[in-house]
Amino acid sequence: MEIQLILKESINIIKKHTILVAPSIIATLVTSIFGISMTGLKFNPQMYGRFMIVGLVGFIIHAFSVCVILSMTMEILKDRPPQFGTALSRAVSNLLSILVATLIISFLAALGAMFLIIPALIVAYIFMFTYVIIMEDQRGPLEALSESYRTVRAHLSETLVLFMVLVGVAISVQLVEIFLSVFRAIGVIANVLLSSCFVTFSSILLLLSYRELRINENRDNAS
Repeated sequence: MEIQLILKESINIIKKHTILVAPSIIATLVTSIFGISMTGLKFNPQMYGRFMIVGLVGFIIHAFSVCVILSMTMEILKDRPPQFGTALSRAVSNLLSILVATLIISFLAALGAMFLIIPALIVAYIFMFTYVIIMEDQRGPLEALSESYRTVRAHLSETLVLFMVLVGVAISVQLVEIFLSVFRAIGVIANVLLSSCFVTFSSILLLLSYRELRINENRDNAS
């Protein structure tokens, strides 16, 4: 798998189709409004349960937005213009699978976080193709989780490099967001755009990588 070529293609797709960033921006706004309505603007230790609910709901909303991005990207790769409405409908048709998969990943990641960050990263790594498989192959949640694990295990070196790239970009984005937060309102807007670009980029990168790995598998099987 040529990770550099896939990285370039992912960036080019975003440049040509900036509308792909919209689902993540909408998800961030919806999550923020829901969070403020549930907990207010200040942290209150007595509302810890509500913060947990907001976090879980936010994870589900963002997972859904990722699936919308994936659906729009799939249309682009077919040389069709991305239609937000069509992509939204397709994601809604897979809503149950998205919800169940997200709950399972959230539970495993939370469990892993209790034993420091490494187990949570392992969960993210082995299940990183789950939403791609749900949207690309129309698999159920358990099948998608299982296939993601199988794909990662079958292509350990390639997927590990891919995951390290994503982690590296995520850390870089976090550092920039910390710097931008100094600028208050402008910083908040910039951070929303930056984080949305990262979510969109990572979604496209995972889709292209998964397709490339599948092509390589079919080629190997044919030979």
